Amino acid sequence: MRLMTSLCRVPMREETRTFFMGIGKNRGSLFVRSLFHDIRLRYAGMERVFKEWDHERSPMKQDNIALLAAQLAGSTQWLSASDLALLLHTTTRTIRNYVQALNHNAGEKSLILSGPKGYRWNSEYEHLREHYILVRTPPESPRERELYILRELLYRGSADLLELADALMVSDRTVQLDLEQIRRRVRRFDVSLRLRKDRISLGGKESSLRHLSCACITRTTGTELLTLELIRGAFPLMDVSAIDQTLLETLSAHGLGLNAYAHYELLLLLLIQIVRIEQGHRIESGELPVESLSQTPDATCAAALAKGLGAQLGIEYLPAEIDYLTAMLLCKAEYDGPYDFLADTEFSELPERVRFSFEIVRRRFGAALFQTGVPRRLIHFCHRMIVRSRMRLRTYNPMTDALRAAEPYLYSCAGWVMTEFIKHYGVHPAAGETAFLALAFAELLPDRLQLEPPIRYVLICPSYGAIGNHLTMKLEQKFQPRLQQIALLDSLDVEQLPQADLCLSVLPLKNRRRLIQISPLLSEIDCEAIRREVNRLDYLRHRDALTACLTRYSQPAFFHQVVSVPSREEAITQICNALEQAGIVDERFCQTVLLREQADSTAIAHLIALPHACLSTVRHNTIYIYRSETPIPWGEDNVNLVILMAFRRDLLDDFKYAYTSLIKVLSHPKHVAAILNAKNLDDAIEAISKFNLE
Repeated sequence: MRLMTSLCRVPMREETRTFFMGIGKNRGSLFVRSLFHDIRLRYAGMERVFKEWDHERSPMKQDNIALLAAQLAGSTQWLSASDLALLLHTTTRTIRNYVQALNHNAGEKSLILSGPKGYRWNSEYEHLREHYILVRTPPESPRERELYILRELLYRGSADLLELADALMVSDRTVQLDLEQIRRRVRRFDVSLRLRKDRISLGGKESSLRHLSCACITRTTGTELLTLELIRGAFPLMDVSAIDQTLLETLSAHGLGLNAYAHYELLLLLLIQIVRIEQGHRIESGELPVESLSQTPDATCAAALAKGLGAQLGIEYLPAEIDYLTAMLLCKAEYDGPYDFLADTEFSELPERVRFSFEIVRRRFGAALFQTGVPRRLIHFCHRMIVRSRMRLRTYNPMTDALRAAEPYLYSCAGWVMTEFIKHYGVHPAAGETAFLALAFAELLPDRLQLEPPIRYVLICPSYGAIGNHLTMKLEQKFQPRLQQIALLDSLDVEQLPQADLCLSVLPLKNRRRLIQISPLLSEIDCEAIRREVNRLDYLRHRDALTACLTRYSQPAFFHQVVSVPSREEAITQICNALEQAGIVDERFCQTVLLREQADSTAIAHLIALPHACLSTVRHNTIYIYRSETPIPWGEDNVNLVILMAFRRDLLDDFKYAYTSLIKVLSHPKHVAAILNAKNLDDAIEAISKFNLE
C-alpha cells in the first residue's frame, strides 16, 4: 500500500476540491455525468481502514468508496447524500452503504460522521485527510499512460489488457503499442514484460523490480535530482526523517560517506526495500554475488544498518536482504579507508593498475600529475566500479553531459582507461562511471585547461598611477587561463599594436577589430562582454580547425550515406571495413573501436556519434563521415550522423584538437542538419565554414 502511495501520489489542490463542491450543487450540469469517466480518486495509505474491502469488493466499488472518502476529506462542510449520490452517479442508499463500509473498517470511532445535513469527515481523523489523492485518468500522453501501466503492474503484480484499455479510455491496440515502449524501457533494468491471454505482468529478479520502482518514482516527480521533500511526499505514511537519521549515523560510524545527490537516491532505494519487505517481496538467496560483497567494508555497515532498522520498524532482514543493502551502499557510498582487504582477493593488483591508468592519462595529456601518489579513495572507486558493473548496478551521473561538453578530451581519456578495466576484469560499466573517472582525473591534472592555447589580448590603458597593473590583476583573476596578456600599452602606443586575438581598451578607439571598451575598474558588465567575445573567438577557432581537419584527413570516398542500419555495431563494422579495404587500418582497429563503445557510448548531445581509436597501426589520420536517413540506435540514444576518427598514436595532439573541435562545433541541431543535407564532402566543409556561435 505504501508503495502505491509513492508511485502515484499527487496532492489534491484546493481549487480542485472547490470545483468538486460546485459540481455537486449543479444537478443539471453535463459535467456531472462525465465526471467519473474523466477523474478517479484513489486512496493513498490507510491500510487498516481499507484492508477488508480492498480485496473483497469489485474495482468499481473500490473506486467509488475511494472517491467518496476523498470528496469528504476535501471538505470541512456537511455534504448531503443526494449531492454525493449525484457525484458518484449512484443512489443515496448506496452512499449509506459506502459510509458504513468506511466506518466499519475505521475502528472504534467513525471515520465519517452522519447527521441531518448529510455526512462530514470526522475531525479526530484530521491527520488522515492528506493521504487522499487525486489521480486524473485517463492519462493524456503516451508517457503518462506508460507510467500508469507501470504503477499498476508494480503494485498489483499483473493487470488485464482489456481492463487497462477501459481505464485509460483507449483502444486495445493503443495499449499494445504502449506495452512495446514499456518493454524497451524496462529491458535496461533486466525486467521483462509478459503478455499471456490478455494478462500483463512483469518478470525479473526482485532487485531489478526495485530499481525499476525507483526509476518510476523518480520519473513521476519529473526530476532526476531528488530532495528530501519529494521523498517525504512519496512516502507520507513512513517516518522518513527517522529512517534517514539511522542511515546517516550508521554510515558515519563505519567510515562511509555520501554526497547529497547519492544520499537521497540511497534513501529512496532503502524506503522501497522496506515497503517491498512489508509486502512480502524479498530478495531470493543467491540472487546477488555474495562472495564479491563480503570482501567490502560496506558489508559490516549493511549488517549494522539492517539491525538498527529492523528494531526500529519491526521487520526482519534476511541474509539476502542484507546483501542487497550492501550492494546499495557499494553503489552510492564512498570509502576512504585502507585497502588492505584487497590483498587476498582477485583485486590485489588493482592499486598498481590504477596507477598505470593514471600514467596513460598523463602521457595523453603530456602533463604532470598533481600528486605522485594515487589517492586511496580513487582505488576504492575503481574497486567499487568493478563490483557494481558485475552486479549490473547503474549509477546515474547528472554531470555526464556537461563534463563531456566542457572537457571532451578528458572524457575521452577516461573512456580509454575504462577499456583497460573491461579487458582485464570483463566488466561493462555504465556511462556514469566514465564521468566519475573523468572527474577523478580532473582533480589530478590541474593544468588540463591549458592544453588549448589561450586567447591572446592587448590591454590599452593610460598610465595613471598603477591603474593598468590593477586592471591586469583583475583580468587574470577573472579569466586566467583562458586569456593571456601579451602587452600593456598606454594611449601613445596605440598605432603600434602587436598581433593579438583581442583588444581591451579603456579608451573609445575606432576602426579596431575585435575591440571591447571596458571600464578602468572592470565592472560585471565588462566581464560579461569579455566572456561573450572569448566564447565567440574560441568557437571560431574550433570551427576553422574542424574545416582544416576535414580538408586534410577526409576524402570524398569517406563521405557515405545509407538508408538505414540496424545497430551501432553494424555501422562501425561497415566503416572499419571500408577503411581496412583502403589500407588505412588493420582488423584490430574495429575491435578496439567496439571495445571503446562498451566502455561508454560516444554519442554526443543526442545528435552525433564520434567513435574513435588511436593506434600505432593506423597508416595516416583519417576522418570518415557516415550518414543514415533513419536514426541509428546508439546505446541509449539515436543518431543520424556518425563521424569515425582513426588517428595515429604518435599524433595525439592532432586527435585531441580535432576531437574537441568536432564536439564544440557540432553540438547544435542546425549544424548537424547542415552536414546531413550536404551533397558531398566539399558542401559539408563549406557549410561548416559558415557556422556561427548560436
